[in-house]
Amino acid sequence: MSRYDTHGAFSYPAAPPPSPTPDQPRRRSGLGAAGLVLAILALAFGWIPIIGLAMLPPALLAVVLGIIGFVAAVVTGRTGKALPFIAATIGVFALLIPPAATVLFALSVTPWAYTVGMDQVQVEMEYDLKRQGVEPEQAERLSAEIGDALRSFAHPSQWRDGIAAAHRFGRICDDYRYRLVTLEEGDLEGRQQAAEAFRTDLSRLAERQGVDLDQEDLKLLADVFGREQIQRADNWRQRERRIQTQYLFDEGCGSCPVFDGCR
Repeated sequence: MSRYDTHGAFSYPAAPPPSPTPDQPRRRSGLGAAGLVLAILALAFGWIPIIGLAMLPPALLAVVLGIIGFVAAVVTGRTGKALPFIAATIGVFALLIPPAATVLFALSVTPWAYTVGMDQVQVEMEYDLKRQGVEPEQAERLSAEIGDALRSFAHPSQWRDGIAAAHRFGRICDDYRYRLVTLEEGDLEGRQQAAEAFRTDLSRLAERQGVDLDQEDLKLLADVFGREQIQRADNWRQRERRIQTQYLFDEGCGSCPVFDGCR
């Protein structure tokens, strides 16, 4: 082909078309990849009750890394927004699963554990009653009545009533002990009145909780529960005597020159 055009001027040959350039590889976010690994790890073990709570820090770190990676990709205009977004999303789910799994496990196991504990309380009460000379049949019946009343609070809907009943029983014991402490040691009539008030309060509590007890059973339980309050009251009196004796001894040593060297 001639290098001259139709008018006889010299012309250079046309430049060849540009060769196709290969596509640039998509850049991935390192923060998004690290966050995704942590999120998957937290999600894999987070469903295990109690143990899954240890996965909360990795899940939180995955969310943070995902957010930082996504923001960095948006600000710089680079590719790689999907990986941080996925890591943050999975991290959020990984944060919610461990507490939910632990709560569900606790709600399912607590009634069973409470029932087992109340069974043990019933056995110990029956043994204690027999040890104190109560007839075996009566001890078994009383412990079974109280055990059934205690086990009725095992359902989550009855927990509030159970706490209220336990608080009421504690108040009854405290009131009985306070009456004993405020009485003179030789006031037998006052002690009898305090014991009668204690039995009345226990009777009202038993009736409220649906425990079927006659007067003989109620008197026996009042004696069993009240014996501990009597012992506590006596211990308090002995402690007060020791404190007063120590105080008088210290006062005597401080005013008496004979005992100046005994300290």
